[in-house]
Amino acid sequence: EQATIAREKTNQFTNNAYEKGNEWANYAKEKSNNIAKVVSEQSAQVSEKVKEVTNSVRGEADEVKQSAEELAQDLSGDLQQSGEEIAESVKNEVDDIQNKLEEEKEAQRTL
Repeated sequence: EQATIAREKTNQFTNNAYEKGNEWANYAKEKSNNIAKVVSEQSAQVSEKVKEVTNSVRGEADEVKQSAEELAQDLSGDLQQSGEEIAESVKNEVDDIQNKLEEEKEAQRTL
């Protein structure tokens, strides 16, 4: 009779252990699934944020590039205009010098 009681208690402990083990396994599985879901959502958010930042940086880079190209065109035009102005000024000075030299030659011929 005591052996039967001991066997029943052993079976109860075993059944309780299986039940608790299953409860803990289900709890762990549920928590694991929740963690995986949160990680997946956060990963998607980070990925989306990276895409947004990348697109923003590309847009800013395009704006900077366009501004640089416009500035280069403006400077090129200014330099070309300045070069033409300098060339005209030098030509005028050379013409003035030639005219003065011719005037001096004429003046010396008349002497």
